[in-house]
Amino acid sequence: MILPEGFDLDGIADSKVLTAEERAQGYERIVRDAVAWTVCRCMPTRIDRRGLHKTNLWLLRHCVTTLSIEPDYVLTDGFPIRRLPMPNLSIKKGDAVTASVAAASIVAKVTRDRMMERYHRRFPVYGFDHNRGYGTKEHRDAIRRHGPSPIHRFSFKGLATGYYDDDGEGDG
Repeated sequence: MILPEGFDLDGIADSKVLTAEERAQGYERIVRDAVAWTVCRCMPTRIDRRGLHKTNLWLLRHCVTTLSIEPDYVLTDGFPIRRLPMPNLSIKKGDAVTASVAAASIVAKVTRDRMMERYHRRFPVYGFDHNRGYGTKEHRDAIRRHGPSPIHRFSFKGLATGYYDDDGEGDG
């Protein structure tokens, strides 16, 4: 995400503290006015094979290196990204303190939510909550009844440990 100089930061914040409507409004301004932005995604099988952390780092590196304009300097949220061809700094809680990281978090969350809404229309039994993703009781109950969906990460702790197999009332 490369924002232009003088970009209006009103309403740009950590995506987790914004409502779905605020994120949608921010998203429209960001993608319209950004100098460059990109979104990358991967299939759950990649995460299962390589692990969530390694996959996240790979996706961040891929996003940076596929921007239409090479950035002079890269700010990322959380973990350092090795092997970037330009100087970079990882900032703990970067989406709460840095405009470009906050803007990237908004674009990522809105993109993910839109993908999940399309998926939910195809498979409504799994439930979806804009602010919490799939961590809802309704969703956990659906997994118990129907099993994992085609896009579940089987390496997710809840699936890997059998958490969803127990109805919470028996001996497990």
